[in-house]
Amino acid sequence: LRRLPVQRVGWRLQQANCAPAGRGWACRADYASIDAQAMTAAFQAGLEADWHVSTPGLDQIQLAWTAGGQCPSAVQADAGRMPSDALWLRALQPWRKAFAELWMGPWAAASDDGKTAPMSRALRFKGPLRSFFLPEWPVQGVRWQRLMLQLDPGQAITARHSPLTVLLEGALHAPSVDIP
Repeated sequence: LRRLPVQRVGWRLQQANCAPAGRGWACRADYASIDAQAMTAAFQAGLEADWHVSTPGLDQIQLAWTAGGQCPSAVQADAGRMPSDALWLRALQPWRKAFAELWMGPWAAASDDGKTAPMSRALRFKGPLRSFFLPEWPVQGVRWQRLMLQLDPGQAITARHSPLTVLLEGALHAPSVDIP
C-alpha cells in the first residue's frame, strides 16, 4: 500500500482492499475523478508494470495488483519462548492510544471432525495508516482475511484518526488440541 498513489493527475483514491490469495494478497484500489480534465490515459502513464487498470465507469478507475506475503519481525525471535497470543498482546498493548480500534477476541474452538478442535482468536485493528508502522508486528500464527485502506479528506487528524484509515482483520491460530 505504500506505493499506492493517494492522488494522481485528477484522480483521488477512495479505498483499497486486499484479501489473501495463495501465498500473497490480491489487491484492488478504487479511484474517482476530482477534476473535469481527469483522463484515464494520464492516470495509466508511468504506472508500475504489475498494476492493472480497469474503468468501470466514466469517472471511476480500478487499480489491481498482487502483493507479497507477511514480512518477518524482530518480535518473532521470541516465538519459541512465548505463546503466540502473548506475543501479540506484548506488541500491541503499548499502542492502544494510536488506534481507533485494537481488538483481540477470546479463544474459540471449532471442531471439524469431532476429535480435534482448532483454536483461534479474532483480531481487528482500525486506525490511521501511520499507526500501523509503530508496533513490531508478530507474524506467527495469524491468517489475515481483510485489509482495507480508506481515504476521507474531511476526517480530522487526531492520535486515533486520520484521513487515511486502515482496517486489518484476521485470526490468530493455535495448534489443534485433542478432545477427550
